[in-house]
Amino acid sequence: MGHSKKFPHCLPWDFASRTLLTKPGSSYNEVGISLMSEDYSRLLDKAMEKVPKKVSSGERFEIPTPEMHTTGGRTTIYNFGEISGRLNRDGHHLVKFLTKEMGTAGTLSGGRAVFQGRFNKISIRRLLEIYSHKYVICSICGRPDTKMQKDGRFLFLVCDACGAKSSVLSA
Repeated sequence: MGHSKKFPHCLPWDFASRTLLTKPGSSYNEVGISLMSEDYSRLLDKAMEKVPKKVSSGERFEIPTPEMHTTGGRTTIYNFGEISGRLNRDGHHLVKFLTKEMGTAGTLSGGRAVFQGRFNKISIRRLLEIYSHKYVICSICGRPDTKMQKDGRFLFLVCDACGAKSSVLSA
């Protein structure tokens, strides 16, 4: 950006070094602007102290950890509705995928999923990651902004971010 008498507030500023970019021998004081880079730097540091620190891993797309309990020969995932909601997929499709992968029967009731058999949290978490790579993450741009569309007998993953349309196998 260059200096303009029409827009004197548009001065070239190097944010990394916190200095005003000037040409040798030139002065911006001609237009009545005093250079206060030290004050700016102090105020910037003060403002940065008030900015909250990152709490998440930095990833925009995170699969919630399954909250589950095994009683007898049944495994219940209590936050299944939250998981399917975060994946932006129908819970019935996700249950169908998990039952095929685990080789068992499963039902969806409310926000819970109940599976016949004993399964640990690590295996369920791994299957959710596999599901998200197959049916949620765009294979072209790698973003989770997708939706599933059925066209005839075929199922497609349509990306809202890049516009890609790729076929996927039915669960």
